[in-house]
Amino acid sequence: MGTVAEKRKFERVSFKRDLEIFPVFPSYSEEFSDLPLSGHSQDISGGGIAFKANPVLKAGSFLKLRFELEKDQRVEAFGKIVWAKENFFGLSFYPSSGIPGYQS
Repeated sequence: MGTVAEKRKFERVSFKRDLEIFPVFPSYSEEFSDLPLSGHSQDISGGGIAFKANPVLKAGSFLKLRFELEKDQRVEAFGKIVWAKENFFGLSFYPSSGIPGYQS
């Protein structure tokens, strides 16, 4: 039986950045709040990102994240929390068009 690392499609790399986190409610097609929650990323891959945050977030939740990819290069990423352990989360990236009910 293969290890978790063998099952991953993308290599993870260390990625320490501050995050702005916007929970997205697909049934309402709007963000939870105009004010973002805050978090801090741990690592990233082509398929997702692992991060820590103080708010209680649940597996299955859709999020929009904003962060600096490089200095002066801010990006937005959409995804779904695929696992949660206390205040540590794994988010699988989605294209914004792939989030049910989300309209930008």
